[in-house]
Amino acid sequence: LEHQLRSSGAQALFTCEPLLETALKAAKGAGIPNERIFILATPGSTARLPFATLDELVEEGKKLPAVEPLRWTKGQGARQVAYLVPHHV
Repeated sequence: LEHQLRSSGAQALFTCEPLLETALKAAKGAGIPNERIFILATPGSTARLPFATLDELVEEGKKLPAVEPLRWTKGQGARQVAYLVPHHV
């Protein structure tokens, strides 16, 4: 994970409580500070962690002004693609 964070140039990390220990080690090694680590809700978890949650981040974002929509040129989407891995590695 540390290698992936470094090679991608990640500036933040989203994780869940069960993977937090691994995520913290990788984030530290990749130079991602704790204030840029965010916790995703885990069903049944009641632990209070010293990290902002995704829900808190969304609530903060609602207070910000709207951003201009992206205006892509023809073919730009083929060069700018994000991928979500839908399974646990």
